[in-house]
Amino acid sequence: MKNLKPYAKAVVAGTVAFCGALGTALADGNVSGVEWCGIIPATVVAIGAVFGVPNRPAE
Repeated sequence: MKNLKPYAKAVVAGTVAFCGALGTALADGNVSGVEWCGIIPATVVAIGAVFGVPNRPAE
């Protein structure tokens, strides 16, 4: 479990972004190809943004 700890925040951020974008896309009852082109980048950017920012060292 310690090996996954550095990635936990990024995985949670990606999951939240994915679910939020998917929920918005499903407002009309289906997800089109164009909507997938918004969901996937939102997920990737969220993961990259959170993973790219280092944790503050413990004091």
